[in-house]
Amino acid sequence: MASEVYRDELTLEDLLYIFKKRFWVFFVTLILTVALVVDYLILATPIYEASVSIKVEPQTQGSIADLFASQISSSRPDISTEVELIKSRRNIEQVIDELNLVDYFKNKAEGEGADITRQDVVNTVSEMISISPVKDTKIVKISVQSDDPVLAKNIANKLAEVCDEFLKSLSKNEYTIKRKFIEEQIPIEKLEETRIAEAGVVGTSTLVDSTIVPEGPVKPNKKLTLAIGGVLGIFLGTLLVFIFEYADKSIKDKEELKRIAKGKVILGRIP
Repeated sequence: MASEVYRDELTLEDLLYIFKKRFWVFFVTLILTVALVVDYLILATPIYEASVSIKVEPQTQGSIADLFASQISSSRPDISTEVELIKSRRNIEQVIDELNLVDYFKNKAEGEGADITRQDVVNTVSEMISISPVKDTKIVKISVQSDDPVLAKNIANKLAEVCDEFLKSLSKNEYTIKRKFIEEQIPIEKLEETRIAEAGVVGTSTLVDSTIVPEGPVKPNKKLTLAIGGVLGIFLGTLLVFIFEYADKSIKDKEELKRIAKGKVILGRIP
């Protein structure tokens, strides 16, 4: 009965009265929600992130005509190929070998009954790494997330180093193939130019920023998570208050009856 009247005409005074009457429903819901969030923050494994920035040069142009054509086709650097190469399986496996990560993960899983294979380690390390090109630049950010801050730093720095060596070797191979082709096709003068270019390759990536051991975790974000938990608790508490009020058809006392009657004459009541 009470809920029917409230639905017909619900004023601010009515809302305040409902919240006052159902205060403990709202309060307990809010406290339980925040407590669950705090419990999650205590039990959640902290995740650390280490990042390095490298400058990646697009594929070297083979001639002035090629360079002119590339300038016409796009004014933005196209480093999509190099970005994909950074996280290639070859680079990941080299990082694993040089940091001896297979043994690291086997030792970490010891006692948990897990049989760690090399493929498992490759998959795990790949999932830890994210590559983010900086818009309209040749800068690429390599980020590594792990529950071990030292491991995150080591993988990030090593991947940047391995990537530099790999891109250099690809560039060197490109000039070598070009030289071998020219040896059979053009005069000595052009061949010498190509040999000079081959010898002068200095790499297609440059380390901009190395990383250090991260001091604090990036996950979970305690302030943000607590704020979300508080908002969620308020929402759930408010929702439950109105659900309880809607489900309650009874009138508890004559004061509530007067509020519902809103000035109408009350002839009597049944005890």
